[in-house]
Amino acid sequence: MPKFDQKKAILAVLALIAVFVWYNGLKSFSKQKTNAPSGDMEASSSRQEIKQKKRSGHKEWGRDPFMVTQTPVSSSSALALDGIVYDEKDSYVLINNQLLHIGDEVNGNRVVDIQQDRVILNDGNKDIELKLEQ
Repeated sequence: MPKFDQKKAILAVLALIAVFVWYNGLKSFSKQKTNAPSGDMEASSSRQEIKQKKRSGHKEWGRDPFMVTQTPVSSSSALALDGIVYDEKDSYVLINNQLLHIGDEVNGNRVVDIQQDRVILNDGNKDIELKLEQ
């Protein structure tokens, strides 16, 4: 039976430690959440000044790492016109080893028009003309 009492004592001590740690963590959390009362504006402004001083020591990074910037995927240099199969009724074009028809897309560019020696693509903003090399 002495081992059973020893286990209870260890369990009680661990429970007390857990309650103590939980209470202190909760107390410090509530201090962070509470704001200064509205009548105590001087204390609030002095806290803001301290925060500003701490922040002013940091170097400016130049750009926001969380801001997503889109680089244009479609550029005429990324597109290679390999061939054209031209017919007045139905034409096809071979761009970047992909066989395309009017209305199909390659690298975010839509095929707008197929002529005998050139193809007109649109990236959503402007037209891109690819000429077949002779």
